[in-house]
Amino acid sequence: MNYFVNADDFGLNQYRNEAVVYSFQKGISSKTSLIINSEFTEEAVELSKKYDFFDKVGLHINITEGIPLTVGLKEIRSYCNEDSTFVNTSPRSLLKVFSLSHIKVLRSEIEAQIKKYLDYGFTLPYIDTHNDIIFNLPVWYALEPLLLKYDISVIRGIEPYLFGYYRKSILSYLPLKYYFMMRYFKKKANKTKIIGGGRNINQFVCDMENSRTKRIGDINKLKLIEIIIHPDFDGKKYIDRTNFLKNNNTLIYNTLADTAMKISRFEMNKIECADICSYLY
Repeated sequence: MNYFVNADDFGLNQYRNEAVVYSFQKGISSKTSLIINSEFTEEAVELSKKYDFFDKVGLHINITEGIPLTVGLKEIRSYCNEDSTFVNTSPRSLLKVFSLSHIKVLRSEIEAQIKKYLDYGFTLPYIDTHNDIIFNLPVWYALEPLLLKYDISVIRGIEPYLFGYYRKSILSYLPLKYYFMMRYFKKKANKTKIIGGGRNINQFVCDMENSRTKRIGDINKLKLIEIIIHPDFDGKKYIDRTNFLKNNNTLIYNTLADTAMKISRFEMNKIECADICSYLY
């Protein structure tokens, strides 16, 4: 079985930047994805050059935190507050999921983020989204033509289980709709390969230990698995915000080293960033 590890949220803040660098230095991450509309984006870009992982940086499309790059989206209250900051609510809220009236405005924002990413000189044709905003139907429609326009080879996709299994949601009745929509886009945007929904380390271990789950069938039949981590620094240690335990409704985050140890329990082949596409064609 082949896998790679993606460090999400590069550029979100100073601590995330420091922790992503650490995850590369320790050989945990295969690649990372960059938030392009943050005040810490420039710092992240420079760090990727300094520590020699510039060619392993993909784009993390962000429509839920910070400020948009485009004016049009700032005026839409379901996405932005009056101070022009994004409304940081669940991307699966009913208003965002079903509102199709803002597709062109969303497309302009997403394209602006893609252009800024490319202007930095990045060439990795891989994108994913912050807070799973790709779950929203308008975002899918906004993004689809840009996949072909910018020759984007790989995108983190979705799988039906992402609704209601780990994430209980009032939208748990939508899985099949989104699954068939994903298949449609996979055929239409035939140059873009969709990686099945990524797993954080807790989900990954659960899948591997059970081998066959009600969500995906036999995990061993998958050609490629993406393990998603969220490196951070809590002032004392480097943690993974997707590696946690619940104690009386309180989240206790485990270290990045613990994430690496959990992955190493299973016999798998870790692939390099440059080889991701070859496992999807």
